[in-house]
Amino acid sequence: EPLFRSNQTKMADAGFFRGTNSEQDNRFFNKEKRILQSMHFSANLEKKVDMSKVNLDVIKPWITRRTTQLLGIEDEVVNEFIFNLLESENSPDPKKMQMNLTGFFNGKRARIFMGELWDLLASAQENVGGIPTAILELKKREIQERKLEKERIQAGLERQKEAATAAAAAEAAAGEGT
Repeated sequence: EPLFRSNQTKMADAGFFRGTNSEQDNRFFNKEKRILQSMHFSANLEKKVDMSKVNLDVIKPWITRRTTQLLGIEDEVVNEFIFNLLESENSPDPKKMQMNLTGFFNGKRARIFMGELWDLLASAQENVGGIPTAILELKKREIQERKLEKERIQAGLERQKEAATAAAAAEAAAGEGT
């Protein structure tokens, strides 16, 4: 007698899928998800940021200065990488950004940087013009300091002018007296 009686018995298992799929199998677990779960993040990274409301050109100099401070050198590759991460999506994922930046900074520095950057971005999206309040305040102080410096220079020039006028008047008086 044959091993299988008919084609029907041979194909009986074909309609059922057995085993596990890639999501259930630990060998194919999403490594990015595992890394994200093991990292520590600033609390402010939970807030969504709409990059269409942010004036990134105003924030780029801050990013460059801050990365230079954290790394000890100016690294254009890191700066461009950060700019691309921010420009690539309308609402970038700050946790994935921190994970990607951990390779350039260490974990603690990446967390500090992302916390500061996200504060600026959140502030920028709430302000008209997309400029963070902290940068606006910094610019106001710079303008005020320049104004005070200009006034000091002007006052110094006035004193010099008055001293020169007084000296000329004293010479004229001395010349008339002789």
